[in-house]
Amino acid sequence: MSDSNELTGENLKERDEFRKRINNSKELLDLDSAAELLSKEYSDLYDVNLYIFRSFKRETIIEIRFYRKSNFDPDYFALVKDTPPMFHSKITMPIYAEEAIKFDVNWESGGGFNHAW
Repeated sequence: MSDSNELTGENLKERDEFRKRINNSKELLDLDSAAELLSKEYSDLYDVNLYIFRSFKRETIIEIRFYRKSNFDPDYFALVKDTPPMFHSKITMPIYAEEAIKFDVNWESGGGFNHAW
């Protein structure tokens, strides 16, 4: 689980590298534990995004990244304070994905993409 405000960096590449380092050091949670944590924070959640962080033959690690309503400026917070959170599931596609029928979902965690042009 990741609060989007904990991700820092000058640009997208730096933020992604920082995110990977943080996620690699976190303890894995099972689905019930993650759901319990989300339900405790439900009233403050604005947006919840599920990403495939790493996948193995019999296990997939999902990163749950969320945005909190309380992190918004006061004017926008007043607009969204009573709205339920949005939920999205996403997969980060490599640049060659439009041409490829299949691609390795672990392309980000493998230190870049390995693709035969």
